[in-house]
Formats: sequence, structure tokens, C-alpha cells
Amino acid sequence: MENELKKQAEQIENLREQLALFLQQNEQLRSQNMKLTDQVSYLIRQLFGRKSETLDPNQMLLLLGLDELLAEDSDNNNDHEPPPADNDHAKKRKRRQLKDRLPEDLPVRTEIIDPPEVLQTPDDYECIGEETLTELSMTQPVYFQKKTVRRKYVKKSERSLPPVIVPAEPRLIDNSFASVELIVDIIIKKYCDHLPFYRQAQILQRYGIELSHKTMSGWMWHIGNWLNPVYQEMKEELRASGYLQVDETCIRYLVPGSGKSHSGYLWVYHAPGLGVLFDWHTGRSALCLENILEGYAGDLQCDGYQAYRTFQSQQAEDLRCRLFACWAHARRYFFNAKDESICSAEVLREIKALYEIETQLRQSGATHEQRKSCRDKEAKPILEKLKSVLDGNVAKHLPQSLTGKAISYTLNLWDELVKYADTGHVEIDNNLVENAIRPSAIGKKNWLFFGSANSGQTSAVIYSILETCRKLDINPNEYITDVLSRLPTLTAKQARDLTPSKWAAKQARAAA
Repeated sequence: MENELKKQAEQIENLREQLALFLQQNEQLRSQNMKLTDQVSYLIRQLFGRKSETLDPNQMLLLLGLDELLAEDSDNNNDHEPPPADNDHAKKRKRRQLKDRLPEDLPVRTEIIDPPEVLQTPDDYECIGEETLTELSMTQPVYFQKKTVRRKYVKKSERSLPPVIVPAEPRLIDNSFASVELIVDIIIKKYCDHLPFYRQAQILQRYGIELSHKTMSGWMWHIGNWLNPVYQEMKEELRASGYLQVDETCIRYLVPGSGKSHSGYLWVYHAPGLGVLFDWHTGRSALCLENILEGYAGDLQCDGYQAYRTFQSQQAEDLRCRLFACWAHARRYFFNAKDESICSAEVLREIKALYEIETQLRQSGATHEQRKSCRDKEAKPILEKLKSVLDGNVAKHLPQSLTGKAISYTLNLWDELVKYADTGHVEIDNNLVENAIRPSAIGKKNWLFFGSANSGQTSAVIYSILETCRKLDINPNEYITDVLSRLPTLTAKQARDLTPSKWAAKQARAAA
């Protein structure tokens, strides 16, 4: 009897161990299933869903719990402004009239149409009014051969003297039939309108002109060399600003002879209000930052990519830049986890309050001193509350869950995230430099890759100039035409005075 009881006890113990093992395995599988489900949902949202991270205020009520949110708002009803109305219910903006949507200096061609009977006997009629129809029209582009004839002369009385002729003007590309106007048109279509060279060649074929995409690519290499002194001066201007935002974007490039493409990176540097600089590298290591940031001791705002921290640690202590993190990247993690936990919804609500402060400062045109004062008074209390929420939830979520990853990312960069509130000139996020990347991101969907590793820097030079023109509200066509017309007659030192910011300042002085 005693032996049977022992066996039953051992069996029960074995069953308990198996049950504990099954429960542990079940929890692991549940966690793995949740992780895979989140990944599938994220991929589906990226492929078919909205890319915008805007949250409906009514959705926030559901995520946080209506009773909890209303109770909290009743205690802190003076802390924040009420959420803006849903865009779907907002009034549509009144459409501007045509005359307000067209430039004032747009040429006008007027066509007057009179009735046939008036044309036959105009003396019998008197004009008492008119009805006018205004349309926006255009004519097809006109391609033509531009011939410059330099005549030679000899003095009749002294024919022994050498003939006289006007010296030939230096050209952008020797032994080429490309005019400045044609090159500018190709540049604008490729880097502003994102038309690959082969598509431009097809357009020219419709006008009976044969021009290969390889020829256009060779021309761009020459243009990159001409614009390089301007590019180098832009680099010095941005470094001297003392505040840079930086990000990188992947672009494929061909490896000639292999039939394959590799990944390269455009590193993009943005100085708010001054310009944008693109720098091409075939890698993504910290060494890629040396070309622009070597010896730079100003403020640098970036995402959580470790290469920036590695580069900073390798610099001499007196030449290290101050790192600022980006709240938009931190918010993105919690946005992806908004359906997983109440913590994510609560964090999103506090981050929204931080952005409302920045929106009010931007709309009021606040100075750096006013921004710093307002951030001290309004943003820092929100940041302190946000820190307590994160600390209180870090142990409640699995490290591999979406919420756990969001909390870990934010806490790891916390010192760099809150540092912006101690200043008035640093932005809350890196969105301005991400906006500067968009043209190249749209372009690579059309032209897919660079022709070689060397052509990447040529595109970086041209993108830097065109994107800076866009940031400074400069007509890129006018700027590029003027600069390329003058560069062949200038020295490298004189060319440094043609950066977009200096060019715009000179144009403003001339207009004044």
C-alpha cells in the first residue's frame, strides 16, 4: 500500500513538472505568436495602410479609457489646450481665385473675337461691353540649334598683321554640343522632376533628336566637377552654423562588370534656415561622418543609430559635438505599439502635448530666447511626467514586445531626448532633414540606382544645391542657369561666392 502511494506521489510530481513545462512552453509560444502577429500587422500596414501617424482624439479616448481620461482632464483642465477638431469635420478651405494662384509676371496673350456681322460693317456697331474667359495655356518646348559665329577680320591697309577675332568664351564641356540651357533642363528633369535619363532620351526622340542616356550621364559628371567648389563652400557654411541635423538613406549603385548592385548611402546634413548637404558613401559606418563632422564641436541632432555615438566617442573631448535625439523616432515606436498597451496610448498623449507647445511657438514666431523660456515652463513638467510613466511600465512589458522595445529605445536615449528643452534653437525632432531626403527617396523609385559608386557623389553635389534652393525658396532654374553660365570664367575661389545663400542675398540687395 505504501509503495502504491509512493508511485502515485511520484506520478503526481511528474505531472506537475510536465504541466509547469507545458505552461512555460505555452507562454513562450504565446509570446512568439504575439511578436509574429505584430510583425505581420506592421508589414500589412506598411504595404496597404496609411503611412500617416496622425491619431484621432476619439481613438485616444478608446485606448486610454474614457473614464480615466476624463477624470485626469478634470484634475488638470488647465494644463493643455483641448485637442483640435477632427480633420473630417473641419471646414474645407475656400479655393483661391485663379489670379491668386498664378505669378504676377506671367505673360498674357489676348485674343479678341468679334461677331462676323461686326467685321463686315464695323462702322454700324458700337462696343458696349465684353465677356472674358481666362485659361492657363502653354506651348510645346522648342528645341533649336544655337550657332555662334565669330567673324575674322583683317585690316585692309596692313594685311600682314594677323586677323582679329573675338576670343572664344570658355565652355562647360569642351567638344560638346550641349548648351547651358539644355544641361539645366536635363538637371531639373532628373533631380527635381525625377525623370531618369533614358526617359528624357525617349522624350527627345519624339522631337527627332537622338541623345543617349550615357551622354547625359557623362555631362552630369562634368557638372558635378564644376559645382564642387560651391559644394565645398556650402559645407563650411553648414559647419559654421553650429547646429546640424543628420540622417542617412540607402540607395543602390551598380558594380560595373558584375551585373549586380550594392547598397550605398546618402548622408544628409541640414542646418535650419541655411541649407542642406548630401554626402555619398558606399558604407554606413562611423567613418562616413568624418568628411563633414571631423573637428565639428557644435550641436548634432540624429536618430538612435549607434554610428553617431561611436563617432562622438572617437573624437577629442574638446572637439566632440553635443548629441540631441529625435522625438519623432521615439514616437514612432509607441505609435506602432498603440494597439498593444494602454502605456503606449498614454505616452502618445504626452508626446502630443509636447508637440502642441512647439506648434504654438512656431505659429507665434517666437525667438530662441522665448522658445527656451516656454520649454522650461511648459515642456519640462511634461517630460518629468513622461519619465515616471516609462519607469513605472518598463518591468510590465516583455523586452521583445512592441511596447517593451518602445520603452527601451526611449529610456536609452532619454538624456539626448530631453536636452532640447534646455535650448531655444534645437528642434524637437529631425523631421526637417527627413523632409530634405524626400526628393531623393522619390527619385530612386524611378531611376532605381546610381550607375556606379563614383556617380553617387556627383548626384550628392547636385542634390545639395537643388535642395538648398528649395529650402531657401530660390528658383532652381534661375540659379543653376546663372551659376553654370558664370563658372567657366571664374576661379575656384570666386566660385565659392556662388552658394545659394550668398546668391540669394546678392539678388535681394540688387532688387532693393
